Amino acid sequence: MLKIAERLAKRCQHNGKLSQAHRWVALGLSLIPDRDLEQVCHFRNIRAFLWYLEGSKENFLREVERVLWTSNIFDFEAEIAQCHALLGIFFQDTQKNPQRALEEYQKSLEIRIKLGMRESCAKLHIHIATALKELGIFDKAKVHFFEAQALTRDRRVRINVILELARLQRFLQDFATCETNLQNALAAAQHRYPNEVGDCFRELYRLAADKGAHREAHQYAAQAMSIFEKHDYRAKVDALVAELKEKGYMHLYTENIGNTEETKS
Repeated sequence: MLKIAERLAKRCQHNGKLSQAHRWVALGLSLIPDRDLEQVCHFRNIRAFLWYLEGSKENFLREVERVLWTSNIFDFEAEIAQCHALLGIFFQDTQKNPQRALEEYQKSLEIRIKLGMRESCAKLHIHIATALKELGIFDKAKVHFFEAQALTRDRRVRINVILELARLQRFLQDFATCETNLQNALAAAQHRYPNEVGDCFRELYRLAADKGAHREAHQYAAQAMSIFEKHDYRAKVDALVAELKEKGYMHLYTENIGNTEETKS
């Protein structure tokens, strides 16, 4: 039952249903046998990430600090690694401090390499690459993307590596390679990973907008919105609507994705 609670918590988190995810975490914590502090730390790390996604900085930091303190005392290395990974995400995304994020990611990576956590290492290489990209160290960023691709056996992670590479290529204005990678990622994700399909369409929208192909951008944005709405990825719907409004590119109503208005021609 504990594994089921964890799996459902992560599924709800991935789908943006954070309140439901919190309930599954609470259930998991209630099921953990007495004295199994490592499992407690594991579930609290899951809860910390939920706090992060909700933008609750104080709760997030309090939870991570508590888990890190306990894990250091009892040498729960996997949870120590997760704490550093979470702090890396926090410093990169919330604090806009990619250098500090990079330091946290490196600490996590060292532990996970030692523990032989292949898939976790692959995901960390992606995080390291995105931090390096923000620091303008593009060649090293590419190396870490390729490291992630070589390590992972997870098809979904491979798709996300391709997506991140495409984002870098768009930033470097290598539009042709970017589009090829996005179409490849879309083909791999189609009919299997709706979250990644939506992400592909969102990146294709951004690429088209950068190229000035406004009608094409409108179509891709609408496709991304349709998928995010269909699968109730509320956080992604809200983020995409905010992005479209901020850019003044178009207005998409979240309650009726068919009601769109193109504001650029």
